[in-house]
Amino acid sequence: MESVGLSQLVEIAHSERREIQFWVETGALIPEGHTHGGGRGVHRKFSRDEVIIACILRALANSGTGIHSLKFASTALRDVYLKEKGPRSYIEKSISNKAKVYLVYSGSRDFVLLCDPEKDESYQHIIAPLSGRDDSYRKVVFLNPWLNSVPSV
Repeated sequence: MESVGLSQLVEIAHSERREIQFWVETGALIPEGHTHGGGRGVHRKFSRDEVIIACILRALANSGTGIHSLKFASTALRDVYLKEKGPRSYIEKSISNKAKVYLVYSGSRDFVLLCDPEKDESYQHIIAPLSGRDDSYRKVVFLNPWLNSVPSV
């Protein structure tokens, strides 16, 4: 997939133009080098990885996640999840709708991707950490609807 412009990214990520621009300004999204900060008349372009990150950020933002956590999530996705073979394959399976993929997020900025989770795995990552802790919470975001508009490789 070639890089996409801002208007295409807005459509793919089911987002608003200003929201994408805000994410760029805060560093949650990073346009391709030659288009980032290029000044007037230079249209920002985004790689496929940044498109994936934008879709996941939109899913998290839709569940009430704030900008600091979104920025942390984008860094984790960029530096870890999209570089490791296992998590990358989960995301690709979600894009092609070959598996159900969930992102589990806790207030401690801990992110876990689950791909077609079994009951035991779901319990281990979602329920077990909550037992006995009054200040714990987990957000579970189903990623497939958000990633289905990302073009396949």
